[in-house]
Amino acid sequence: MDLLEEIDKKAISWIIKEQEGLSLKEKNDLKKWLENINHANSYNENKKLFFDCKNLDEEFLNECLDNTHNSNIFYKSKYLVASIIALLFVCAFLLEQNKNKILFSKEFSSKNEKILNIALEDSSLIDLDIKSKMKVEYYKNKRVVNFHEGKAFFSVAKDKNRPFFIKMKNAQIEVLGTKFEVSNLNDKVSINVLSGIVKVSHISDSKKKKDLIQLKKSESFSLDNKGNILDFKKTNLSQIASWKNDLIYFENHTLKDAVSFFQRYINKKVEFDSYELSQQKISGKFSTKNFDGFIDSIKLLYSLKIEEKEKILKISKK
Repeated sequence: MDLLEEIDKKAISWIIKEQEGLSLKEKNDLKKWLENINHANSYNENKKLFFDCKNLDEEFLNECLDNTHNSNIFYKSKYLVASIIALLFVCAFLLEQNKNKILFSKEFSSKNEKILNIALEDSSLIDLDIKSKMKVEYYKNKRVVNFHEGKAFFSVAKDKNRPFFIKMKNAQIEVLGTKFEVSNLNDKVSINVLSGIVKVSHISDSKKKKDLIQLKKSESFSLDNKGNILDFKKTNLSQIASWKNDLIYFENHTLKDAVSFFQRYINKKVEFDSYELSQQKISGKFSTKNFDGFIDSIKLLYSLKIEEKEKILKISKK
């Protein structure tokens, strides 16, 4: 590579850095570099090329890259090498910049009330349970939900060119078009599929992705933040996202787990007198708005004594 090519590459490097933002030191370094007339000429010519290319559509830019990579033009004329290298750098930068440009972004947070029928720009819908939080971002080539905590039900519109990702600290879900429920609570992620296919992956602390399973209609799956599979089973379709209708189903759950579910909907702390008591099992359908009804049921079932003091409910045997 001759001196002019080196100057061109350096000029393009400075132009790209400018688009990303220069530090004060970098601005001073660029100013010093441009004091050389050859550097300044290359910088000005390539900057014009950069902004000319920026106005071209993505299809044309892709074609430029493909044609340049696949041609033998490098062997035909050494005088075209520098300009081709410049075009390659510019096209690659613009394509990457275009892919990473956020087209739509919005945060959703529910406190003590559910948020139902959140309509996104592509006709996808989200239902958000109470005490849930997420951020939705749409790009040219993908749709991303950063799901921080809580429960949500997704009805994802099909778009084969833009897969839909739901990202949590240690898990990722990928779909094209489907309906499913996601729970991200207490270092545990659970997915219940109403229709379509859902791909689930574990994301390690070092950001390595490991594909785990593809879920189909009526399948339920859960994992912890270390990627350990906790449960995989068939689920009752009518019970998926039942919280939308203020209902909660227990199927041979421990009293401790049942109370943990309820505590999302009440402002009370519940304590069990013993570990053995907390591991007793309960099944049935209850209203998330009627915790007292749930307490009355287990009180009769296990002959329990309930004491309440300063919003702390203590459960013990009579």
